[in-house]
Amino acid sequence: MILIFPPAFYPHMPYLALPSIKAFLEINGLRSEVRDYNVLFYRQILKKQFVEECYNKIVASPVERLREGDINSTLLTGHEDIPFIFDHLERAIASIDGIEDGYDFSDSIDYSKIIDLALMIISDAFYPLDLNLSDLEMSHSYSSSSEVKRAIEDRTQNIFISYFENELDDFNDASNEPFGISITAQTQIIPAFTLCRLIREKMPERKIILGGEIVTRLASIFKTDNCLSSLYDDIIIFEGEERLLKYLSGNEGNGKAIGSAETITDITSLPSPNFEDLPLTQYFDKNLILSIQASRRCYWGKCKFCDIPYGYDSIYRHRDAKQIVDEIEYLKEKYQTRYFKFIDDAVHPILMREISEEILKRNISINWEVYAILEKQFMDEELVSTISAAGCKWLYFGFESGDKSIVSSMTKRSSFPNVSQILSTTAVAGIKNHLWVMFGFPGEKLSNYENTLSFIEANKSNIHSIEVNQFSLTKHSAIFQETDYTKYHFKPIIEENQDLALLFDYTTEDGFIDQHHAKELVYKLRDTIEQESGLVNAVRSSNIFYDD
Repeated sequence: MILIFPPAFYPHMPYLALPSIKAFLEINGLRSEVRDYNVLFYRQILKKQFVEECYNKIVASPVERLREGDINSTLLTGHEDIPFIFDHLERAIASIDGIEDGYDFSDSIDYSKIIDLALMIISDAFYPLDLNLSDLEMSHSYSSSSEVKRAIEDRTQNIFISYFENELDDFNDASNEPFGISITAQTQIIPAFTLCRLIREKMPERKIILGGEIVTRLASIFKTDNCLSSLYDDIIIFEGEERLLKYLSGNEGNGKAIGSAETITDITSLPSPNFEDLPLTQYFDKNLILSIQASRRCYWGKCKFCDIPYGYDSIYRHRDAKQIVDEIEYLKEKYQTRYFKFIDDAVHPILMREISEEILKRNISINWEVYAILEKQFMDEELVSTISAAGCKWLYFGFESGDKSIVSSMTKRSSFPNVSQILSTTAVAGIKNHLWVMFGFPGEKLSNYENTLSFIEANKSNIHSIEVNQFSLTKHSAIFQETDYTKYHFKPIIEENQDLALLFDYTTEDGFIDQHHAKELVYKLRDTIEQESGLVNAVRSSNIFYDD
């Protein structure tokens, strides 16, 4: 089987799902190959020759490519950055790879900005495409299957058509190996179905199976007839290892949807992931970072705004510390890296302690980062010192709000009175803290927003990274599933012809922060944080390598 991870997704480290599936199929006697077309795509388009071709395309037909009020339009007028971009693009890529031979990185050039500008040029060449390292927008919405169908035929702005045409030349038309395509983010929907269409045309006899979080969340559409149905054969929903094995073995496969939430994967029986097919030197970070998963699904799982646990089987499960550290030790040796990221929704501090004690017992030298809930245990200096000594460099907390009433309304599990002490204790121990902040949760007022600002200002010395976003109303969140929206003072807007929608607009009662106001507040605070506090958003690029 060919397992494919398509663009567009942030390419800083290997995504875990397909290496996990590969390893599981392998121990059950089934061969597979993993192809990460996401990172390979970005590597291909960021070559100097391709960016220059894109710029020449813009210059040859500039009028329709101007974006009113957009910095991109200055690129068409001999902007002074143009030769600078071309002269330094290869250096910028080398800086990501940590390559120093032949390059002097002692100056203050912002290489990430060069990459951003190169992607602007590429976007303008395929106008109205808007592509960067973490997002993809086209004039065609990925919330509508009919729009997606139009997008996969649109050579004007669909940069993925020519890319996948070239990649598919590598395949043997006579082979009968099925394709498995994992769709994890909405930004992968149009690229994934572009690939499906091209496989259908070139290799019509090959089966195409879709899986991943987005497929699970949209299973009600994908398992029935829709305008994209002809482009795939079946879907795997929820966790993929055992369901895909049964499907490939012929023991399951009646209708398009394979799997249900009632089936629970025993994660303690799964082998260590197999990353050997992936281009491990090509990811956009100076060191190879590998994913570790101690548990599946969130151990709290009650936050009103959150739909993240929905892609997993229906109950929380975790492995024991010894098994987790066995895997870390194995991956460290096999792939010669000591950088790891726990990708659990949240690792409980008790399990974090057990993992850390096992790491220290074995004297394993690694750096790692982890998502966590603001539990009161993190005030325990002994606990925090232990996880720091074991190599924990970053804690990523879902803080959301500095207002107690909003945190309560969200039904977050948060030791609210102790957050300042948690941040102080972890920072003193040498662990960096990242906070996610959210504005515009239904029922939020300007006074609640101001309480959050006050908290950030008072605690900024112990906050090392921050990401500010506005509330998003998602299809599988508890608040969207509510029968009575009036107690939250909002009402969803459900539009026709948006069958693939996972995010919804909404109206708000007078006196509460609405969508537009929330967006304004988010941008205002982002600017304030960056300019006055010097805080950055560390989520989209791992920072663990800075602390060697």
